[in-house]
Amino acid sequence: MTLHITHVIKRDGQIQEFKKEKLEHWAQWASNELGIDWEDVSKSAFLRCENYCKTSDLQNAMIDACIDKESTAHQKMAGRLLIGDIYHRLFNGTIPSVKEQHERTVALGMVKKLEYSDGEWQEIEKMIDHSRDMKLKHSQVVQLCNKFGLKSAVTGELYETPQFLFMRQALFYGSQLPKERRLKDIKEIYNRLSQEKLCAPTPNHLYVGTTRGTAPSCVVVRSEDDLPSMSALNQAVWSCSATGSGLGASMSIRSPKDPVRNTTIEHNGKLEYYRTVMTLARANQQAGRSGAVTMHYTCLDPEVMDIARMRNPTTVDQKRLGEMDFSFGSNAAFADAVRENKDWMLVSVLYAPRLWELLYQSDKEKFLEEYNKVLADEKIPKKLVNARKILLAVLREAIETRQYEHFTDEMNRHTPFLDTIYSSNLCQEIFLPTAGYKQGQKGLDNVNPDEGGEIATCNLCGINVANIESDEDYELTAYYALLMIMINILTSHYPFKQMEETSISRMSAGVSILNLAHLMAKNGMKYSDIWGKKFIHRLAETHSYFLHKAALKLGKEFGNAKWTGKTKYPSGWLPIDTRNEKAKAIAHQPLKRDWETLRKEIVENGGIAFSVLETAVPSESSSIAQDSCNGLYPIREGIITKKDGKKVVQWIAPQWEELKDQYEKAFTISTKDMTDLYAIVQCFTGQGISAD
Repeated sequence: MTLHITHVIKRDGQIQEFKKEKLEHWAQWASNELGIDWEDVSKSAFLRCENYCKTSDLQNAMIDACIDKESTAHQKMAGRLLIGDIYHRLFNGTIPSVKEQHERTVALGMVKKLEYSDGEWQEIEKMIDHSRDMKLKHSQVVQLCNKFGLKSAVTGELYETPQFLFMRQALFYGSQLPKERRLKDIKEIYNRLSQEKLCAPTPNHLYVGTTRGTAPSCVVVRSEDDLPSMSALNQAVWSCSATGSGLGASMSIRSPKDPVRNTTIEHNGKLEYYRTVMTLARANQQAGRSGAVTMHYTCLDPEVMDIARMRNPTTVDQKRLGEMDFSFGSNAAFADAVRENKDWMLVSVLYAPRLWELLYQSDKEKFLEEYNKVLADEKIPKKLVNARKILLAVLREAIETRQYEHFTDEMNRHTPFLDTIYSSNLCQEIFLPTAGYKQGQKGLDNVNPDEGGEIATCNLCGINVANIESDEDYELTAYYALLMIMINILTSHYPFKQMEETSISRMSAGVSILNLAHLMAKNGMKYSDIWGKKFIHRLAETHSYFLHKAALKLGKEFGNAKWTGKTKYPSGWLPIDTRNEKAKAIAHQPLKRDWETLRKEIVENGGIAFSVLETAVPSESSSIAQDSCNGLYPIREGIITKKDGKKVVQWIAPQWEELKDQYEKAFTISTKDMTDLYAIVQCFTGQGISAD
């Protein structure tokens, strides 16, 4: 290699003679056992830099040269180069012990001081395995360090490596458990996070064990048609957005020209109330982005056509809410009207409160009876619009501007909850009961969870199914997923006392299947054929079954959820009981697990430790950190560029070179087959699925 670089600038600003042997040594070290032509990478990096470049420029040039090769091996080489540089900057050759790292971050004011004995610290030190950092892809190192790792918000200085990130969480969870068992729990949690079997959500990585503390992953709020209730919702949106939660909202508000205060005022409708909610949610920053909220509206709303277009950029500014997401709710009766091309009645909640309430129940006949009664009442203002016109308006926005749908009757049928569910969360995978605060903001600090309204909260976790080795492994992973969630619920920061009391009383969990596409490819399965659908059926059943076993075990160890009586579990309900009959028939797959013995044990125990267990999240950020495919989704391509906030990384599907002929790409799978996937998983899921 002809030397056009004679000198380089070190990190401390010193100029020194360039020695190509150092560059080659970096390349040799980083490519060890990866089967890579390190000389090619070294040469490419050399040619990208100029004389008197910084040593960090050479480092980055080698990383860029690796990324340009678009292979798993080169991604791992780039990961080693980056993590090696991070270790050098953080530790300068000497990795601190776990205790030293903990004390250092405590002194920086970033982490809560935890009380472990010297003997416990010695045992904990044996658990951590820093060599695992050297096996990470570049995309993983970027996500784990740049997004999740502890750092100074002012200087950007990083304070922890991926293994210390995982251990920080394990140490905190262990500190909340009895001394006689906590070392075992710390080891299990650390290993399951570090070995990519358990996937913690972004808030856990960022805040577990820190002085800031955690907050619920998802929050769902509701207001009734009165000023105190709306005031409480606004306060809840602002406060929960400030703590980092994603938000879902529903507002049971009357429509334009409806009378207010004994007809002295005409109502202006929902637009400005929605605008206020959007502004309050976005006023706070969350991990580099503004807070966000999804507003839920229904097929009965007289403003349905206007609300459907509020996000559209062609809507006039006065009526546009471009930074708010929307979700359209409908039931089976509306679906019938669409299928039969009939007109559909739109009526204000002011004039038909019972009909609006029946929209959230599974009894279609009761709903239709009330619907026809309201339709026949000439005193009630209403208008008729073709049902297909309504749905097409919603679907057009779903394609053009992103809009969600939820099914108001189904989410109240296939659920463990006895109380009414009115809406979902920001990303549409959480379905939990909510109630407005008629007492207004003072109701938010009511210490009695049985009085007043309810802000619903859910804490998330995921199981990377491609890395699970056996049924025993799945069962133990499910147990630790729920144990982590249980501790999060009990120790989270809640902006309101009543919210804390109801959250702890409910104990709502959402554990997802992650990396399904990789598991399918490893087993030679396709989303689009019957054998793949049978495989998915068995997996979804396994997921739910072991979560229920784990929740029962935790109930016996720590006690059932206080509000388990507000669920169907004490009476023996299981998700297999309310599966959709058409969905059951898709895979032609009988149940494989011993549900009846489990049902008997749950009834004998009077319930379980949680009110709900399963969900299905998109896992966009987590998929980068875990080297996994997004949630349930098939891959789009084997190699793509992913953007997360301000970071752009190259993502390569797990084992891409080995399994590229086995992976089934999303755009080759029919809508029908994707619908079958979601229907099968929904059979065993007590909440929703954030589907694409």
